[in-house]
Amino acid sequence: MPGEIEALIKLLEDDSATVITAVDSRLRALIPESLPALRAAQDSESPRVRGRARELLRGLSQTAAIDRLIEIASQSNPDLED
Repeated sequence: MPGEIEALIKLLEDDSATVITAVDSRLRALIPESLPALRAAQDSESPRVRGRARELLRGLSQTAAIDRLIEIASQSNPDLED
């Protein structure tokens, strides 16, 4: 899997929207294994790879926050201090 993740990170450089969409989906499917590579890609020499890695990680953070809010909202007596 590390070889696959490395290859996917390199594909973040691609010009094709179809390729980027597929790479995004696959990297998300490989979480948590893909997180270290995505974090490292934020420091890539390639501005395109840096930007796409940051965008993907930002989206993951937003999704996690929304999931947590939904979880809290669905509780009958949510503990907002948690």
